[in-house]
This record gives sequence, structure tokens and C-alpha cells, in this order.
Amino acid sequence: MQKYIILGHENPDVDSIVSGYIYQNYLNRRNIDAEFVIPDEKIDEDTLEICRRFNLEPTDFQKPLEFDEKTKFILVDHHNRKNIGEVSLIIDHHLDEHEPDTDNCINEPSSSTSCLIVQRNEPFYSIHEIELACMAAMVDTASFHSTKGNPWDLEWIQQMVEEKHLDYDKLYEAGLTVNDISNPEEVMFHGLKNHDIHGHQVQSSTVHVNGMKNNWKKLNKIINLLQDYVTESNLDYFLFIIHDMENFESWAYLLDKNGYKRKKYDEYSSRGTTIIPELEEQLSYTPKQKIKTEN
Repeated sequence: MQKYIILGHENPDVDSIVSGYIYQNYLNRRNIDAEFVIPDEKIDEDTLEICRRFNLEPTDFQKPLEFDEKTKFILVDHHNRKNIGEVSLIIDHHLDEHEPDTDNCINEPSSSTSCLIVQRNEPFYSIHEIELACMAAMVDTASFHSTKGNPWDLEWIQQMVEEKHLDYDKLYEAGLTVNDISNPEEVMFHGLKNHDIHGHQVQSSTVHVNGMKNNWKKLNKIINLLQDYVTESNLDYFLFIIHDMENFESWAYLLDKNGYKRKKYDEYSSRGTTIIPELEEQLSYTPKQKIKTEN
């Protein structure tokens, strides 16, 4: 029997974990040998807490990635993972300009990958799995305050709440969870992602806080630590995104070796659908290492 390993992205977030878990269950019920694996040694504490609140234990899937030449891979919530075997399927909701490694790709406008997996296939999923998919969409869109959120996905969640008797308030509150930033050394890499943007090596991370003013000392320390990290790791840029959940505003700090520049968004702006595309456009016509920065 063909063996499949399901992988989310590195430093997995809630949607990545939920997508891998529910798709593994779906394939297993169809007698397909599929296993969801999280090879990362560490999962963010905030991600663990949210998943556990909905009776999902991410550490159950943590193990070293072991495979042979016959193993095929399924990627969920991302489309590009290095040092693995043949990719037979990709399920993602935010493909960028890079071509995926397979023609077998499910990519539709969606608030989350978990929505893509479950919608129109609800009879094949348990109530708990549908609840998890709804929760992951809420978390991925800050309960649909984000520019990433699609109104039809919110309508679907509301329909599932009514049909499956789910707790909408619990789902909504999960989407507004803020991060514990008391340990700047840990939270500075929350939601870490790697980007190759027109030859520029970029990393990005995000945090949710209740008010910029109340948390500025800790946020400033994170920014200073990231400034040192950019120099030490020889990155071209680091994009640090702060989502203010008190006012539903976003701040994007673009750091390089010389300093940073920042931009305020008067709404909760999505990294994948708004902020990264803006940076891609900026870097498309800017020579490497030549963006002017200001303090």
C-alpha cells in the first residue's frame, strides 16, 4: 500500500495543524495509509493552548521525519518544503508567484486551508473536525477582522454553528487570542516564515497584542533583538508584524542591517494577502540591499 506523509509548514500554526490532522483522518477513513507528522521540535505555546482548548493535542504528531523513496508527500497550508520526496498533492490557500512542484494542487480563495478541506465535504467529517476547521478559520482571520477573511467562509461557519450546535462565542474568542510577549526572545519568532522575494532572503513573524501603547516597551525590545538577528543571520530583511487587537490595526516593521521603516495599516491587514504582496512589489524594482530605511 502506498504510504503518504502529510506535512504542514515549518513552525506550524493552528490552521496548519488542524488541516493536517483532519485530512489524515479523512484519508484513513478511506483506507489510505496517511500520517500527519510535525517534525518541528518546538511548537509555539500560544498555538498549543488554542488547539488544546478544542481537544486537539499537537504534540501527538511530533516525531522525526523518516521516509524512503516510495513515500509520497501531501503538503497542507503551504506549497514548498525542501529535503523531502515526491509531492503528490498540495492543499493551500495562499500560493504566491512560485510554481508548485506538482500539477495536483488545490488552491482556491479561502480564509484558511482547513475551510478548503472541509467545505462541500462535510458528511465525511466528524462534528469535532468541523468545529476544528471553523476554529482554525477564526484564528487565521482574527475572527474575520482580517483582510484575509472571506464573507462566504464566515457564512459557512455560521451555518455549521447552527447545524452542528457549535459554540460560536468560543470560536470567536479563539480568533482574538493575544500572544504572551513577556518573553521577547521566544515571541520574536512567533509565526516565523521564510520568503525568497526576488532574490532577497526575508523572514517574517507576527504577534497579537492588546494595544500598542500598553505593550510598547516589550515590543521595542523585540524589535531591537530582531535588529541584531538580521545582522547575525545575514538576512536581507526581517518583517515584524504587530496586530493591535484592541483597535484592529496592524503595524509592519521592515528591518535590515541599517535600521527599519514601519507602516501603519488602519485595519487588521493580513501578512499573506496584503503585507507580503506589497513587499514583493517593492522589491521587484528595488536592487538588493538598496531599500532606504529610517528610524
